[in-house]
Amino acid sequence: MSCFTVLRLKSIAYLRPHSSPKAFFRQYHRYPQGDGKADLWRLRHIIRYSTYLVLIPTLFLLDLWHNPLWGSPLILGAALTLWTPYKRLLPMIADWSMMDKLKAIAWVPIIRVTGDVAKMAGYPVGVWWRLRSLDRGSRGW
Repeated sequence: MSCFTVLRLKSIAYLRPHSSPKAFFRQYHRYPQGDGKADLWRLRHIIRYSTYLVLIPTLFLLDLWHNPLWGSPLILGAALTLWTPYKRLLPMIADWSMMDKLKAIAWVPIIRVTGDVAKMAGYPVGVWWRLRSLDRGSRGW
């Protein structure tokens, strides 16, 4: 038996919701600025840009112009992307009125897309800052 004891804690963090979609966007615009400054999560950001700027429009156009089956990956992708938020949300709203449940359910994709767009807008700001700092020969933090 080891002389070390493993202590396992379960912690729960409660966060206050943002006061508005604008406040949410602002916060999620700032997070990836730090990623860009520190050159973190480059592949994650490339995947996000590729998905929103190439994959989704391509599948949408193929669905529209060629065969409706091209829309299937869009539906599957949306389901996979929204699965976790809905899995967390549904138990929380069990006692709410039907109208409040529908509002909460409708907000999930809006929040997801808003966060992704904010990240896509913020990351280049951080990268630009890092590249300018390197040009000036300083680390600049």
